[in-house]
Amino acid sequence: MGLNFKQHTTAFNRYLIGCLCLMNLTLHAQDEVIDSLKLKIKTAKHDTALCMALNELAEYIYHQAPDSAVVLLQKTIQVATKNLKKPQDKNSQFIFSDVLAWAYLDIGVYHQSRKGPDEALKYFKKALAISTEIDSKACMANCLVDIGHVYYRKGHVLQALEYYHKGLKIYEKIDSPSSMAYCLGNIGNLYVAQGELENGFNYLNRSAKMYEKDNNNPGVAFALNGIADMYNEKGNPTCKRLKEECTKESKEKALTIYLRVLDLWIEDQSKGGIAKTCRKIASVYRDQGNLEKAFNYANRSLVLYELIKNRDGTGETASMLANIVFDQGKVNLAETYADKAMKMGEILGNPHILQAASTILKKIYQKQNNYKGALEMQELSIKMRDSLNNETTRKISIKKQFAVEYEKQAEKDSILNVIKIEKEQFKHEQAIGKQRLYTTCGILGFVLMLVVATILFRAFKAKQKANTIITQQSAKIEIANKDLERQHLLNQKIFSVISHDFRGPILSLNLVLNKFKNNSEDEKLNKYLKDIGTSVHNANTVLNNLLSWAKAEINLGSYDQLTCVVADVAAKVANEFRDKLEDKKLELIQHLPDSAQIPIPSDILTIALRNLISNAIKFSNTGQKIELSYDEPSGTITIADHGLGMTPEKLNLLFKQQVSSDAGTQKEQGFGMGLYIVSELLYKYNYTITAQSKLTEGTIFTIFGIK
Repeated sequence: MGLNFKQHTTAFNRYLIGCLCLMNLTLHAQDEVIDSLKLKIKTAKHDTALCMALNELAEYIYHQAPDSAVVLLQKTIQVATKNLKKPQDKNSQFIFSDVLAWAYLDIGVYHQSRKGPDEALKYFKKALAISTEIDSKACMANCLVDIGHVYYRKGHVLQALEYYHKGLKIYEKIDSPSSMAYCLGNIGNLYVAQGELENGFNYLNRSAKMYEKDNNNPGVAFALNGIADMYNEKGNPTCKRLKEECTKESKEKALTIYLRVLDLWIEDQSKGGIAKTCRKIASVYRDQGNLEKAFNYANRSLVLYELIKNRDGTGETASMLANIVFDQGKVNLAETYADKAMKMGEILGNPHILQAASTILKKIYQKQNNYKGALEMQELSIKMRDSLNNETTRKISIKKQFAVEYEKQAEKDSILNVIKIEKEQFKHEQAIGKQRLYTTCGILGFVLMLVVATILFRAFKAKQKANTIITQQSAKIEIANKDLERQHLLNQKIFSVISHDFRGPILSLNLVLNKFKNNSEDEKLNKYLKDIGTSVHNANTVLNNLLSWAKAEINLGSYDQLTCVVADVAAKVANEFRDKLEDKKLELIQHLPDSAQIPIPSDILTIALRNLISNAIKFSNTGQKIELSYDEPSGTITIADHGLGMTPEKLNLLFKQQVSSDAGTQKEQGFGMGLYIVSELLYKYNYTITAQSKLTEGTIFTIFGIK
């Protein structure tokens, strides 16, 4: 006889109390929170408070004691279902329905890793139906995303993507950044799995940034893990070097990110996250040939998976350890790990684990000369591999193949019948065949002559029309060339006037200011003269830049020398900025070989160094150093300062036609066109310029040749 409802409830409560006692032994670090929640459960005066406390405690202990958490969730379902059968006010009805939906959802998550996606889907759909009925948006969104997980695991990619996007829309409505980031991460992982790496990376990167902004370390770990998986399993989509170099670089990037993820999980004290990440780190070390580190991390993962009773993780990690120790020559130990993996695979009915375990066991048995066992494992491996293929696709393929064969046979029979009929007709028409042939040939010959004549006539007309169009276009081109030549001469005259009529007065004004500044004893006047002199100097610099750029753009003339000595040009430019360096107590350090030459005209290099050193002075704080270096092997010039630095957004705007200039450390102003002009001038002589910068740490500009 079975228990009646009251007896069943009493037995269930006893089991619940047993689970709560077990938590006292396993969750010492969280005693205060757990004790508080247990007190809420014991002292709850209303079933709504009881259900809410049960759910909260279940979610809190889930990762450390999932089986105990499920017991609490089942108690929630029992209490909430009983109350929903009674008349309730709207508020109580909503609370019972909401906690019931969340309980179904969490139990579905539990079954996802234990009984498989089909069992989990039943609970997710129950939760979705209840949450939709009461319009509990947060629960609805979670259900949609978890259903997406199920479909993705079952291989239904488009359905998974559809559910992820549905969940994302709801999270956007309720403004839940971490949940939105979670959806973005899942979509990114899906795209990566389908081979759309750049798309996947963009989604995962957005997810990581959103988690970081929300200070959600587990979320950051989740998103970064997806990026690391991409590098580890798919490679770097932006790498254009040799395949071996790209693979090595991708593995190193993956390892760096996995180690960061591991730190985040350790900080969060997540045993599941630590176990999963350790297994992935082990896989990278194994690919790199570092079997000792691979074993250490995989063994750490296995211990944690067994501790939290995660059978999927235990099976996959045991299979990995079997491969690692087999590569180390430890065949007997490999067999122990492989047997453990096989046991987990059989319990779960997981074809992935069974295939991996049977594959390594086949190698082990071959090494042990157990050929019968090796053959059995070979057969099991093939069976598991076939079971992973889509059975529906295979049946459709067979059906299509059958249909094609049927159509071919029908077509063959039809052709044979036609041939037979045509032979009979040929016998009856053989007598008049020759006459028809002569008549037909005569008609065809006449028609062919007409066709040829028509084609020749049309070709002649088309050629005439083309010649007319060409003549007209040539006349237009000639007129346009004359206009361009006149415009070119006008540009030469304009820039000649600017060069002579503007530069002369500016230089004269500069000399007069220097004379007065050196002779005057009035400090206030000297300060004004100094400020005016700085403005005049800046104007002269901008004018020189523009004239040099114009000279290169419209070919006003060519530079006499195409090479220059770097140290000579640097000395000249340093002398120009001597007063500014002294004013801000800056030290310009030069690492320049005396004989080093670079294939750029001295005027062009002067403009480049003048702009870069001016910027370094402008954004350096008093007493700092500026370094000017030349690397002979690579032929590169670097100018480094340790001043204000730039944000990534500002760095992206450099060398573009956007006039934007920030004030310096002493409120110095500029026009914002200098770096753009420098990059354009250098490009004319097969050189380019790049920049690296960090806010408050300074900026490094590098000039190098384009190969």
